[in-house]
Amino acid sequence: MRLNHQLALVTGGSRGLGATISKKLGREGAFAAVNYLNSAGSGRGRS
Repeated sequence: MRLNHQLALVTGGSRGLGATISKKLGREGAFAAVNYLNSAGSGRGRS
């Protein structure tokens, strides 16, 4: 499924299942907004 130019909000997306979902959304072409409470270093992605 291609999600070109769709926006997705992933809460808890800096690690674990949330990170896996965020990466998959990105590979499918979505813009992923990732929200996290801790692990600030883990929340950094590619632009």
